[in-house]
Amino acid sequence: ENFPKGKRLLTRLDYSRVFSGSKRIQNKAFTLLIHYNSESNDSKLGLVISKKVHKTAVQRNRIKRLVR
Repeated sequence: ENFPKGKRLLTRLDYSRVFSGSKRIQNKAFTLLIHYNSESNDSKLGLVISKKVHKTAVQRNRIKRLVR
C-alpha cells in the first residue's frame, strides 16, 4: 500500500473541509482540489470516483485501490 491510513483523508469532516475551501484545478480528465492546512505540514490523499466513471461501488473502489 503506497498511502497508509495516516496519509489519507478518511472522515466525512476531512472531505468536507477540502470540498468547502480549496483551490480547484481542473481539466477534461480530472479535478484536483488543494487545501492548505496551517496546523500540519503533512500531505494527505483523498480520492473520489464519480458514478459517471463506473456505476458500481465495487468498480469505483477497485479504481481507488489501483491508484493508491
